Amino acid sequence: MRLLKEIRNLLGNYHAKSGMYHYYRNEYTQAVEFLRKALKDEENLTPAERRSARHYLTLALMDSAAKLEEKGDFEAGVEQLSQASEVSPSFPDIPFRLGRLLERLDRLEEAARYFAQAIEKNGEYLEARVALGFCLLRSGSRVETAWSSSRPS
Repeated sequence: MRLLKEIRNLLGNYHAKSGMYHYYRNEYTQAVEFLRKALKDEENLTPAERRSARHYLTLALMDSAAKLEEKGDFEAGVEQLSQASEVSPSFPDIPFRLGRLLERLDRLEEAARYFAQAIEKNGEYLEARVALGFCLLRSGSRVETAWSSSRPS
């Protein structure tokens, strides 16, 4: 309950508060619902509330995808990560995680594209570079081509 009191003091928007509360209780479906409701009424949110709602919506979708992946529901995980990408398109971990899930589904060409997107968003994303290289090896593509096309200038 202390967490709820802290959230109440920081935000004025009921839906944003409820979304954060459900997120911290690992209730991602409810968190996503409340945070989407908060963002529908963007003009009544302060800039800080808007940023927080988007941030927590992204986290809730990503954590939900991870939970679905643990259960073996990779397609639903891909859907959750795709939604997270729409909310936070500049966040490099989203395409990286999408690449990982697509790789598990043996959709290697798509996975490689998402790894490359993660690298575009953060040129120093070493883990994405390594994942891209191994993904291309598995698919039979030439690693040199991938390295030169995703190499930062």
